[in-house]
Amino acid sequence: MREFTFTNAFELERKETEKGFISEKKVWRQFQMTRKTARKFEGDKVFYENNAYIVLVEGVIFNSTTIKKQHRTDLAEALIAMYQTSPTFFAALDGSFSGYLFDKAQEKIYVFANKVGDHPIFYWQQDGRYIVSTSIRTITKILQVNGITCTLNTIGSYCLLTHGWMLQDLTLIENIQRIGAGYYLVSDENILKRYQYHEFVNTIVCDEESEAEMIEKLDTLFKQALKKIIDKNDEYGYQHVAQLSAGLDSRTVNYGLAALGVKDMMNVSYSESGYYDQIIPMKIAEELQHNWLFKSLDNGLSLFLLEEMVQRNSGLVLHYGPAQVWDMFSNLDRKNMGLIYNGVAGDVVAGDYCTENNPLKQGQLTDEANSKKLLHRLEKVIEENKYTVDYRANQEMFLYYNSCFTGSLFGTPLTLQYDCESYSPFYDEDFFAYCLSIPLQYRWDFNLYDKWLFQKYPEATKYLHNGRRKLGERNNIKFLGKQTNFQKLPRQIKEKILRKLNLKKRKINTKHHMNPIDYWYYTNENVTHFMDHYFASEIKQLDAYPEIQADCQYLYHDGNGIEKTQVLTLLAATKHLLGDGNDETATS
Repeated sequence: MREFTFTNAFELERKETEKGFISEKKVWRQFQMTRKTARKFEGDKVFYENNAYIVLVEGVIFNSTTIKKQHRTDLAEALIAMYQTSPTFFAALDGSFSGYLFDKAQEKIYVFANKVGDHPIFYWQQDGRYIVSTSIRTITKILQVNGITCTLNTIGSYCLLTHGWMLQDLTLIENIQRIGAGYYLVSDENILKRYQYHEFVNTIVCDEESEAEMIEKLDTLFKQALKKIIDKNDEYGYQHVAQLSAGLDSRTVNYGLAALGVKDMMNVSYSESGYYDQIIPMKIAEELQHNWLFKSLDNGLSLFLLEEMVQRNSGLVLHYGPAQVWDMFSNLDRKNMGLIYNGVAGDVVAGDYCTENNPLKQGQLTDEANSKKLLHRLEKVIEENKYTVDYRANQEMFLYYNSCFTGSLFGTPLTLQYDCESYSPFYDEDFFAYCLSIPLQYRWDFNLYDKWLFQKYPEATKYLHNGRRKLGERNNIKFLGKQTNFQKLPRQIKEKILRKLNLKKRKINTKHHMNPIDYWYYTNENVTHFMDHYFASEIKQLDAYPEIQADCQYLYHDGNGIEKTQVLTLLAATKHLLGDGNDETATS
């Protein structure tokens, strides 16, 4: 598993080398640093030291070739030259990455995430000592070995039990924070300070373009974003692999790739047998003449990957989504896979993070919560701890910097970073920023999205969106005098409307669902036994936190399948992150 760590105060041990991975350690005075990375995209990765600097970059840099040509040197020396011009040199990097530069003369480190934060970095500091790492578990092990107590973060715990993802910079461990999308750290006399170098906004709108001009520019930027991924895979000779579901976003990616002439494409899909996520991708792959692999998720066997997924994502998100991804990809030979195409953040075209056609609507703590049963407890601990929630300019931006950048990006992308990379053209900087500049009235409720596909990829429009919505039809209804997306209404209101229309709300206790966890729980006794036994045997992990423990018991026994997985993810994460630390990661 890939990882890098930097500390100014503790002893580190080099990670054990695995086949297909590089493991290294450097020491300069009291500063120690380690890296373990897959032997892929090696020309884009850096772990370099000269007399004045130490530089590390992990991930993929789309403009690495351009940077090297501009500076007429290799990537490491080019980055140093850029730093000498500007300490925030990383703002000029384009891609999926994170890293740091250490200035020996100043004994100062600059640690950076990219603009969407899809390669997360975490940090701890106390009394002039600090640790920076891509692994929360590595940090807790180092602290435990050195006699420093680690405890659960109460707010982070309730974030997981409600939203299923972390707010802002939170993690599940007290005093360990995430740097965040568009942020960087600088050490000043051994104190880490966090600054923002980039922010996406939707308040600067382009209202002078016609709808036709918007569609043209949208498509141009989308294809440019796809071309970056294509070129990087081709540079290293990697296979083109793209996820494909019944949704609009992965479909658009694949039709875009076909329009750009990509051949020998491999599509992968996974779902309950007979569900739309099998039927529609099969038809699309056949039409596009792509290779297609389907992995059945029947019986919910991916739920057994609980602890493995928590080890990947440190409990930052629920385990069941990443488990489905890994249930598929763990069965594939990934040696020739590089950047895997995904469709995350396609909501930006559809305005789908807005519950109504109102760009000024403010975000709320209830937005995008998987469960609202314990929201009152989350509100209470936020107030007690005087934690400030930044709701940003409006609801859309609040949810992008939270539900998307700290939720969705820690699903497929983070899961596949085990030994590959994964990227979506939708969160490409240029494309994403342009979409946010389009007035919401054009984007909302898939209005512009559908028109874009009808004009540029008409073949894609003949398949229902998630098997339910015919493209061109709207989801919005008039509610309390406002045009509102029906799917975004509170559950109780939706159920009342459906009752009046003599319709039934689709529940997750049927197999005909994207995540039929209730169905799996109630029809597969092995799943039932695994979940119930895990809960009964591991609820002790919360003995030191009686209020959280009581709330977990309530949510597990009274909750639906997804709520049960929220509890299990917290138990598994507590067990993983707060273990005894007696392994090879750190020594005292």
